[in-house]
Amino acid sequence: MKNRSKTYHLSFIIHAGLIILLMIVLCSDTFTQQRNFKTDTLRSSRSIDEQILKLNKLANSLRSSDPASAKKYALEALKLADENAKTTEGAKALRILGDVNYLTGFYDSSIAYYHQAAAKFLLTDNAKGLAHTQNNLGIVFLERNQYDSALNYFNQSLITKKALNDSSGISKSLINIGTIYVNKGDFTLAFKAYEEAMRINELLHDYEGIMDCHINTGVVYHGLDQFDLAIFHFKKALEIAKNLNDQYTQAICLNNIGDFYFRLGNYSKAQEFIAEGFYIREALNDRSGMITSMMNMSKIFEKEGNYQRANEIYIQALAIANELGDVKKTTDLFSSVCYNLRIQGKFEEALSWAQKSIELARKIESEPQILMNLKELVFIFSAMKAADSADKYFNDYIALHEKLKMGVNLPANNQKDEKIEYLTFQAENYKNILLVSWILILIITGGLVVFIFVLLAMSVIRRKQRKKIHRKSNI
Repeated sequence: MKNRSKTYHLSFIIHAGLIILLMIVLCSDTFTQQRNFKTDTLRSSRSIDEQILKLNKLANSLRSSDPASAKKYALEALKLADENAKTTEGAKALRILGDVNYLTGFYDSSIAYYHQAAAKFLLTDNAKGLAHTQNNLGIVFLERNQYDSALNYFNQSLITKKALNDSSGISKSLINIGTIYVNKGDFTLAFKAYEEAMRINELLHDYEGIMDCHINTGVVYHGLDQFDLAIFHFKKALEIAKNLNDQYTQAICLNNIGDFYFRLGNYSKAQEFIAEGFYIREALNDRSGMITSMMNMSKIFEKEGNYQRANEIYIQALAIANELGDVKKTTDLFSSVCYNLRIQGKFEEALSWAQKSIELARKIESEPQILMNLKELVFIFSAMKAADSADKYFNDYIALHEKLKMGVNLPANNQKDEKIEYLTFQAENYKNILLVSWILILIITGGLVVFIFVLLAMSVIRRKQRKKIHRKSNI
């Protein structure tokens, strides 16, 4: 990974985790539709209800792979719904528009669409649609670091789901509420929420829900640098994803496991897992996921000193992000290219990319991304001997850092609640480490004994030689 602030790595990972969960919820039937769908063909010989249903379904399936088309189909569905007083279907179209705008980084538009959707769901007493929309509103506010607003919407969604007896939905709300507590630094309440969600899914034998709990818990442990616990949860999620033939989640897990090996410095192993995840995403036409995998591949090349190859991949990923209209990922990629150029000493070029990135970050009000760019600007202006500019951005960085500051130490009492399964998972590792340690101790001890013996033998031989020389000198 690039040299980022450890404090904000947690926030970034947590946000990424929530994006993962939202994508899983919203993409359950993604990748089953044809992208070259013709609206005229759809409309022919179909009722209005069928047309709206198909348009919404198609828009939902394309929301991450082709956002522009997804918006087009959702707007067409909304128009038909409004013209024919189909309020519930209109609400669904509005919610899809909210999803697309959120996933591409247009948060204000996303919130506006979600509020319109919520109003229509309320009008038709559609509690299920309302709960889903409330949950998504919470995720947008979480992305903007507005934790109290996010918690408010997640709690509203939880109340609605409890009224519906929607156990699976309750577990998802609990996970999101847990993540808010992580952001607030209250890990006791966070892990309590995760454990309750896991318990619900285990009672339901909801393996998809169990898988989501493992991913979310793994993401948080990863952000806390508790890598053994993180890898345990990711591998459990990967195992379930394979059993469910859930390729989308397999790619997520493979990418996270690859990042684990990256942090250990095992770049060949990291590349193996990240590349496998990328190929799955490519086969699924998950272009948003492909960008994430490509960025991680570039970081490996950077660590190996192959900056040119890393930059080439960043530029390829940027082309995809521009096609998708994904402002959030475009912002990340601008920042990544800036870092790549800065560590090569190309400060003028790096400055241009940093300024582009911070401009977009401010546009979407993403404070963690603004913070990362402020840090880059401090480094760049310092290297260019522009002290006044460096001081200005450093002061801005400190002010924002304090605003977003949060704790990252996991209370010790949370660790004792880990499953016996995890202890079994770790036992073999500890046994191997212990065996290697004993072998090393024996080798070192044996070496010392031999060394001392040789020294003593040499000392005796020298004494005997000195005596012989002394006797010869007296003849």
